[in-house]
Amino acid sequence: MVNSSEQAHTEIGPLYPTYEALRTAAQPVHPSSSARRLLWMLNGPLHSAITVLSSEITTHGVNMPSEPLYDPATDIWHPIAQEPVSTPKVSSVTVGVCQLEEWGFTWCDMHEGHADPPELEDEE
Repeated sequence: MVNSSEQAHTEIGPLYPTYEALRTAAQPVHPSSSARRLLWMLNGPLHSAITVLSSEITTHGVNMPSEPLYDPATDIWHPIAQEPVSTPKVSSVTVGVCQLEEWGFTWCDMHEGHADPPELEDEE
């Protein structure tokens, strides 16, 4: 008898290790040639933030020819969207931003001294 997780495994194909699992096992993970063609601007709407460069070039310029990764007008993804982003292939990558992860602790450290200010004595 096949349980649901085994059935899902056969329907979606092979399962790959996570990026973190490969790094823990000291196996190097590199961007694929397809991933090196992606140019991701960190502002603006997501559908227009990622573009696909015409070729893999080591220096990214603002005026390089590119195509959108996703075209909302036609609801079509660029074929590169089906390519793996790493070599070897991984199932997931956990991304974090140190400044955001530390924000709460930093805020508390900065404001601890004036969280409970001393009461002022009434001058008469």
